[in-house]
Amino acid sequence: MEEKRKKKKFLNQEYAMMRYNEGATDIEIAEETGVSKCTVALFRKRHLLPTNRKKEQKPKTERKLSPLARDVAEARRQGLNYGQYKAQFYRPTAARTRRK
Repeated sequence: MEEKRKKKKFLNQEYAMMRYNEGATDIEIAEETGVSKCTVALFRKRHLLPTNRKKEQKPKTERKLSPLARDVAEARRQGLNYGQYKAQFYRPTAARTRRK
């Protein structure tokens, strides 16, 4: 029995370089030229080129901090250490006021 071999597809390097310089990703170049994305990635790596990734800008969300971390951050903003910051809000309890 004869096995049918797939015909190798070669990457048109001039076209790939032109599309890379336009900002196309490896996947886009692979789909346009009919080769695998690994072939395009290998071509890019041989030419020492970084990837052209399309990054989506995610809206920055405020980090959720613990109450202690929030207090420390606020103290730093005010130029105080944590103890000085907490001392501003200190109120003695009723039991401590009666001892005097």
